[in-house]
Amino acid sequence: MAWRPLKIVVLISQTTSKLADLFNEDTPIDVNSSDKSMIEKLRLLDELEEVERKSIFNIIDMAITKKRLKDTLSNALNTI
Repeated sequence: MAWRPLKIVVLISQTTSKLADLFNEDTPIDVNSSDKSMIEKLRLLDELEEVERKSIFNIIDMAITKKRLKDTLSNALNTI
């Protein structure tokens, strides 16, 4: 369950990449980031436009915040 937000981000990056290829005049290259290491995924994220990159980082931040809140509330309930 902890990897679910990462899977969502990967799917979004794949979709964004494929959409970008539609508007690219060059031959599209199939990028499947689920086969890449974390460092390679970060490098691929860095290649995105600023708006796309900010959107993905906002999603990651929301997922981390949600997990931390869930963990905090779970710990608080367990100590009662």
